[in-house]
Amino acid sequence: MSEITVREATESDLDWLRKRIVASSVFSIPHCRDVSNEDVMSAAEEDFDRLLREEYHVAMLIAVNEEEERMGFLLLNLDHTSDATGERQSLIEDLDVEPKYWGTPAVNRLVKRAAQVTAENGLKYMVGRVSEGNRRTLLKSMRLGFTVERYHMVLGCSPEGRVPLPGRPEAERAHEVSRKKRRKRRGSS
Repeated sequence: MSEITVREATESDLDWLRKRIVASSVFSIPHCRDVSNEDVMSAAEEDFDRLLREEYHVAMLIAVNEEEERMGFLLLNLDHTSDATGERQSLIEDLDVEPKYWGTPAVNRLVKRAAQVTAENGLKYMVGRVSEGNRRTLLKSMRLGFTVERYHMVLGCSPEGRVPLPGRPEAERAHEVSRKKRRKRRGSS
């Protein structure tokens, strides 16, 4: 395994970053929502543009191998406020590793550097969000030292009152499809 380092994003990373953010956005859609992948990808692009405008409080971290190939990224909001305590803390806005680098320590390195950046900015806590159905990411987060602090509840609503959530078609439940199935679909081993 080659050495992995984490650096700040540069201007030359922005196109790659935009593509990865848009492509990976479908993995964060909760399975109970009926929003289309296209709508989520469009919103992800708008969010990235917003982050670029507000870059003074956003750290854009890139994991690279010793060949300087980009492996993944972490976008860290350094101006997030806890709605529970009112404390300033950092928020992982987005985290993604290229599929060919899944299973490498890239996520560990990105999270470690993000924790350091958080502390360097005088903050004591870093938070992230994981969709309820994304068990793999939840377990990985806990192995990295995160603790489940709160649950985010959602209720379907109509003029008549509460209604069941519509849910997503099985084919669009990106984070619930096994890695093996995704690789098979892409034609790789």
